[in-house]
Amino acid sequence: MKATIDALLRIIGEPHLNEHIAFDAASVPDPQRFPFSIDDAFLLCERLCNEQALKYVGAHANRRPRFAILDSASGSAYAVWTPGTADDWVIFSTALFQRLYAQCLLVGTALSSEVSFLPGVDTGVLTEIRSVVTNELIPSDLVVELLFHATITQIVGHELGHHAYGHDAEYAKLGLSAAPDEATEWAASLALNQSDLDLHALELAADHSGLEWLIGFLSGYKDDRIKSLLLPSHRRMSFCAMAVVCTYAGLGAKAWGKSEISTGKHPVASIRCYAMLRLLRHLLRVASGLQPADNLDEAWWGGTFLAADVIGSFRLMPTLDEGPDASSSAFVVTLHDSLDMVGLKRVFFDEATLNPYLAELHKRWKVLRNRCRPRWRVSEPLPPMPD
Repeated sequence: MKATIDALLRIIGEPHLNEHIAFDAASVPDPQRFPFSIDDAFLLCERLCNEQALKYVGAHANRRPRFAILDSASGSAYAVWTPGTADDWVIFSTALFQRLYAQCLLVGTALSSEVSFLPGVDTGVLTEIRSVVTNELIPSDLVVELLFHATITQIVGHELGHHAYGHDAEYAKLGLSAAPDEATEWAASLALNQSDLDLHALELAADHSGLEWLIGFLSGYKDDRIKSLLLPSHRRMSFCAMAVVCTYAGLGAKAWGKSEISTGKHPVASIRCYAMLRLLRHLLRVASGLQPADNLDEAWWGGTFLAADVIGSFRLMPTLDEGPDASSSAFVVTLHDSLDMVGLKRVFFDEATLNPYLAELHKRWKVLRNRCRPRWRVSEPLPPMPD
C-alpha cells in the first residue's frame, strides 16, 4: 500500500502528503471537521467507480476504477493511471469537497429564502426551482445535499470519462500519467498550440461524460421528499442546469479577460459551463421535440443564462455567515454588481469569438477519437455547435 500511495502522490505532484491519502472513508483524517458527511461523499464516489467498472468491455474488462481522497488544501480532482497495474484512479481532494459544499450551501439556502435574486426579474430556472422548494416546504438541507452530491457526481464522472474514453494514450504521448487537475484555470485562445488544443478537446469530451453521469444520477435519485424537484423531466433538466453551474462556480469560474493566455491545459470554467448548458439545451430539444425558434426553448435558454449569472456570483460572497437575508437589498446589489467578474456574460454574448475556438476543438476531437483506446465505447460527441 505504501508503494501505491507514493506512486500516486508522485504522479499528482504532492509527495509531501504521503500519509494523507485515504482509500476508505474511515481513514479520512478527522472527519468531524467537515460540515457534511465525508462518509456519504466517499461512498457515492466509490459507487460511481464500481458502476463504471461494470461498463468496461473487451480487453479492458479486468481494469478497476478506484477512488481515493487526498487530504489537501488544493481544490483538485485527478484521473490517474498507474502503468503496469489494472487500476484507473479517481482522486478527489478534501478542499474540492469543501468548495463544492460551500457553493451548494449558498445556493440551497438562497432557494429557501425570500430574497429576490435580481429585483424585478424572473430568473428563469432559479424561479422555477424556488417555487417548488417554497410551495412544498422542502427543507433547505435536502436541497443542499442533492446539489452537493450532484456536483460530486459530475466531477467524478468527468474523471471517469478520461479513463473510459481511453484518454491515457494521448496524455502518455505528452509524458503525463494523469489528466491535468481540475483546479487549473486558463483562458482560451486560438493561439493555443496543437497539443494544448488537443488537451482542451479531451477535457471537453470528459465534461460530456460528467454531464451524462449527472443526468443519470438525477434521473435515478430516490427520495420522495424531493421528487418534485426532479419531475417532470423538463424540471429535472432545469435542476441539472443549476447543478452544472454550481460545479463550475465551485471549481472557480474566473472571467476570461481582456488578454488571452496562449497556453494551458483546460478551457476556462465559464466556457466549459456554457458548453455543458448548451448540450443540456440540445438534449432538452431532442426529448421535447422543440425547434430552435420555439418560445419554450428560447425561454429556457434565457432563464438558464440568468440562473448561471446569479449562481456564479454567489461564490463572491465574502463569508457563509453573510448569506442571503430576506430583509437586505445589499445582498442582491452585491450579486448584480459582481456578475461580470464570473465570465459567463462574455461567454453567452461573445459567441462570435467563442465559436471558432469550439469549432477547432470539434475538429481536433475527430482526429483524437480515432487514436484513443476506449475502455467502454468507440466515441463520444462534443457539445453541438450553435444553430
